[in-house]
Amino acid sequence: MNVPPRVDAFDPAMVDFDVFALFLEARRIHRRKTVRRVARESGIEPDAVQRAARGRNPGAYEFFALCDWIGEQPTLFLRDASRAVPQASPAGTPAGRATRPDARSGLRASGGGHAQ
Repeated sequence: MNVPPRVDAFDPAMVDFDVFALFLEARRIHRRKTVRRVARESGIEPDAVQRAARGRNPGAYEFFALCDWIGEQPTLFLRDASRAVPQASPAGTPAGRATRPDARSGLRASGGGHAQ
């Protein structure tokens, strides 16, 4: 049974867009297609194809359309949990990473920084 993917369940932090870009470009070149032709055949805008080819998030619908065009399941491009991109915390800093305002000055104090 072929169930269409739920676009609302798309989590860009779990997708390895660099690997996706490699697959997309390999298939595009192998099939001798232009970016515009890929866009037309997959039913999306050329800008979305270009974003995906650069390893950037093309958008949920566009990601699934391009997966269909290259003939691969979207799950192939999922990162494992240890490689997931951390989400920003409410304060705007990546989750799990504390900010240290004195981090740069700490390098100078320890002798690890550049001489002035």
